[in-house]
Amino acid sequence: QAGPDERQSLPHACGDEPTITGNTDVQNGVCPTHVGMNRTSEMEGDGTRINRISDGRQESLSEASVHERRVPETSVCRGVVKEGDFWYNRARMGMKPYGGRKKGLFSRSAFGLNRYGRKKNSMQTQVLSAADGAAIALAARLFAQGQLVAFPTETVYGLGANALDPKAVLSIFAAKGRPADNPLIVHIHDAAQLEGLCTLPEGAEKLMDAFWPGPLTILFPKTDRIPDEVTAGLPTVAVRMPSMPCTREMLKACGLPIAAPSANRSGRPSPTTAAHVLEDMEGLIPLILDGGSCQVGLESTVVDLCHGRPTILRPGGVTKEMLEAALGEEVLLAGSILRPLRPDEKALSPGMRYRHYAPKGTVTLVEGTETDVVRAMKTLYDRDRAEGKKTCVLCFTEHLEALRFCRPHDLGSREDQAQVAHRLFDLLRKLDQEGMETIYSEVVPPEGVGLAVMNRLGRAAAFRSLRAEEILGAPGSQE
Repeated sequence: QAGPDERQSLPHACGDEPTITGNTDVQNGVCPTHVGMNRTSEMEGDGTRINRISDGRQESLSEASVHERRVPETSVCRGVVKEGDFWYNRARMGMKPYGGRKKGLFSRSAFGLNRYGRKKNSMQTQVLSAADGAAIALAARLFAQGQLVAFPTETVYGLGANALDPKAVLSIFAAKGRPADNPLIVHIHDAAQLEGLCTLPEGAEKLMDAFWPGPLTILFPKTDRIPDEVTAGLPTVAVRMPSMPCTREMLKACGLPIAAPSANRSGRPSPTTAAHVLEDMEGLIPLILDGGSCQVGLESTVVDLCHGRPTILRPGGVTKEMLEAALGEEVLLAGSILRPLRPDEKALSPGMRYRHYAPKGTVTLVEGTETDVVRAMKTLYDRDRAEGKKTCVLCFTEHLEALRFCRPHDLGSREDQAQVAHRLFDLLRKLDQEGMETIYSEVVPPEGVGLAVMNRLGRAAAFRSLRAEEILGAPGSQE
């Protein structure tokens, strides 16, 4: 039973607000004040679903057209919300009953479909506090049974499975819709767990001493104990040790190396809150551990020590300069950080091959001097608006006033790259909630954490960019 400070309820479709008390019961999933209004559902011969309500009202809708138009909500109540159940999870996350927008009774969820139009798994997804010892114990049991658990880290939320269980690892790819040639990162709580899983290349101990636990992933030559499903058939395995205390407690409790990519559908912006995870993974996994908002907001830095000179494959919170200081030598940058991976190049790390981190709308980067970029973004916004498109701009705090009529979304201060990194994925998800079709974004200098920001923005845009001076020089552009 939820405590007094946790009991919540969702508005009824009829507008009534149920009162929740410690001993309130639910009769057949309907609010006690509307027990007499039971709903039945049946299919007519022409394929039309008839939903009958005992007070005489009814709604009809072809099941085939449920995705094509909205239907007015009926007076069927949604009932009482209790801790741990479907409605409680959504209320606790501040979400509407059927997703980001209120869709009414005849939504995808009403027909057992997720947001992608696919049939939902019948499992119930629990959202429990990562600070709760019982929730940690439950996560450990689920891992031991070969099931999936989403958990917080200091970077983004991960979707984990026992890294030594090939079948469990494959279920990660199924839940995410992730290509099988995209390797996973293995998470550990103690460096002693590396024994038997991999060998240590030169320089690894220096980096482990300097940055573990923390947002750094290191490539190691793997042993046969690591299934090929984890590494996409590569001879190396990516390993990191998270620093978030509740994550380390979870890893210690299960006693297993946990393979985990970010806990989102493949290609979407990575989740930085439990609500983001629930949005993508509801009904597909049994448990989400809620640890609040992630501190860094971008995935870990991935460094390769196995193929010659140390090379950053994916930039993150641990920068090139920090790695060079720890190793005492130059660290190279993979050529694919700010460009697409070529067909003949192998993806040695997650986040290298595919379009990633992307909202549904088309993202375009606008490059040039600050003054030209602001003017060009105004021109692009006005052009798209004239074409009837729903459009917006991602800009720095310093330019909010100048772009106030262009639906600006605040990336953070141009002088605070860590703030921009922390906000980025949350902003990209909000653009989906707002239904934006075209998005124009400012860029940051690709230095320090800014390199990681530009890597994520570039892949979200599929490396699509425009030069501001060319936009301003085009016929019909505003001066």
